[in-house]
Parts: sequence; C-alpha cells; structure tokens
Amino acid sequence: MAEEGIVRRSVSSADIQINPLYKYVLGDIRPLTEWLQNKPFIVRFIVGCLRGLGQPIFLNNPISGTVILAALFVQNQWQAINGILGLLTAMFTALALGLDKSGIENGSVGFNGLLTGLHIPLFSINEDWNGYLVFPVILYAAFSTLLNSALGNLCGQWTIPAFNLPFNIAVLLFVAGTGPTNIHFPTSVAQSTDEIEVWGTRAVDWLEVLQGILRGVGQCYGCDNVITGSLITLATLICSPILFLHAIVGSFIGILTGMAFAAPPSQIYAGGWGPNSLLVCMSIGGFFYVFTWQSHLLALFGAISGSLVAAGLGRALSDIGLPALAFSFCFVASMCLLVTSESKGLRRVPLNEVSYPEEHRRKMKPSSIGAQGVIT
Repeated sequence: MAEEGIVRRSVSSADIQINPLYKYVLGDIRPLTEWLQNKPFIVRFIVGCLRGLGQPIFLNNPISGTVILAALFVQNQWQAINGILGLLTAMFTALALGLDKSGIENGSVGFNGLLTGLHIPLFSINEDWNGYLVFPVILYAAFSTLLNSALGNLCGQWTIPAFNLPFNIAVLLFVAGTGPTNIHFPTSVAQSTDEIEVWGTRAVDWLEVLQGILRGVGQCYGCDNVITGSLITLATLICSPILFLHAIVGSFIGILTGMAFAAPPSQIYAGGWGPNSLLVCMSIGGFFYVFTWQSHLLALFGAISGSLVAAGLGRALSDIGLPALAFSFCFVASMCLLVTSESKGLRRVPLNEVSYPEEHRRKMKPSSIGAQGVIT
C-alpha cells in the first residue's frame, strides 16, 4: 500500500508539471477546440486553416501552423500566396459541398489544396507573380478536395488514410496536361541524367549534409531554403517531440540512402532525398502506430524503402517529363499500415482516434493501461 501511494503521488506530481504544456502548447491543443465550439464561424475557420498548414506533416496544431506560414514566406512570397490560395479554395470547396465538418475545423480537408498551390508555381517556367497561375491553382486545389473525399472513402475500406495522394494526382495531371510548350502555363520537370557527380572528387561537406536534413523537412512543402526547413522543423517540435525525432531521423536516413546509391551531391545537399523517407518515418513511427521500439524499427525500414522507391519512380517519371512528388511515400506508408503482425508492440491507431503520438502512447500503450486510472 505504501508503494502504491508513492506511485500515485509521483505520477500525479509529474502530471501537474507537464499538463499545462501538453494542454496549451503541444499536441492538438484540445482546450482551444473546446473554447471554439461556441465562437463565430470565421474564428473557427481561421484556426482550421492554421491547423491545415501543419497537416502535410501530421501536425494538428495552430501554433505550428503559424510558424509554418512564416516559413513559407521566407522561402518565396509568391509560392506562399499560391499555397494559401490553394488552402482557402480547398476549405471553401469542402464547405460548399457540405463535407466533413470536423475535417474543416482541423484543416485535414485543406492541406492537399495547400500542397497543390505550393507545387504548381514550383513547376511553372514563368517568372513569379504571373497572375494567370491563380486559375490552375484554384481549379486543381478544388479538384484535390474532391479526390480527398473520394479516396478517403475508398482507402477507408482498408482502414488506411489517403495520405497526400490527392495532391500528387492533381499536380501530376496539371504538369501532364500543360508541358513546356503550353502558351499560358508552361511547365518543366528536371530530367534525369547519366552524368554522375563523383563523390571521390571532393570530400563530403558534412555541414551541407546537416543543412540537407533541414532542407529535407522543408521539401515536404516544396521548399529548399534551410531557414524555411529549420522553421518547419521547429514547428514539428512544438507539436510533438516524437514526430520531431522521426522527422530528423527520416530525413537523415534519406540522405544516407542517397549517398549509398551514389546520388549526385547536389541532390543530397538540397534535401531531395529527404521528404519521402521522412514522411514514411513520421507516419509509421508514432502517428498511425503507437510509438514503441517495434514501430520505430518499422518506421526506419519504411524510411529506407521510401527513399528507394522514390529514386526508381523519380527516374522513370522524369524521363517522360513528370514529377515523382510523394507517390512513394503514399505507397510505402500504405504497405506498412497493411502489415499483419502478431506482435503486441505493433498496435495500429484507429483512424477515428488519431491525435498525436504522445497521446496515442499515453492511451494505448499496453504497459500504460494500468496507470491510466492514476493519471487524471
């Protein structure tokens, strides 16, 4: 009995210390959601948009979204404006069609539009501030919202999410439908080359490699600025230390895989090998699986696989003038979620209960079930 009292007092004391941080800064800031329930629609809509800014990397946190918004403007103002336009278009499309209300309030219906708006200017040959570009951004962002709903229902039959597949399809169709000879919306994708930058001709610049890790985080939004990548990494840390860990590790694994396969140093340093491995690592390492050492190992293996699939797919598609985008992430992450395992350490988080890794671990880790009655 004395030992039980000690355990109760220690857990309660720790809970008092961390509870304000978890409630008002980390995670999904549930008290804010509760406070917004009776507030005007415009206030809830703005918060939903801020949450949507973080959803491409699994962050349902308006503070993180605000940091990411600043990061996008550091990268390129025109690209950031198109991203916001895509986000707003997707959100208003969801409203007009009466789609999932909770998805509007947490921004999950809008992030594919955000990514679509960020990447269309990226493949455009025209200079920045070309007003014509807002038309395809609006059209394809709205299209991505329809795809998000349809693919969400389809993938839901296998209890897996659609990830960012709607954005991938929308941007791929835009690039395929325009091309470099289009009068109003000429696009271009970097072609693969047989020219090899030999690593042996110069020493590895490890400072550039470290910057490449941060750039890899930014590449999830189509951004290669190291400051932008640093801010997005900070936004990840604000929301979830577990996701932050997997973002850094996933990006680094992508770089190491690229170096092992003799990828050009320019690709490594620009973070081009980071986003797919990073997204797989984050999604498996604590977001859709409860964070355990088994799910962590699966996330590491998935990160390597994501890089390998991205390399093959990227070369194949670039030869016909199309971008690989994040198709490899969607494929590998889906395969990891469809794995059948008898291990108690690999526990899927039900899609309707997805929140953030620390909350998943607190509620669903088998060893913590007995303590849930103690923590209040």
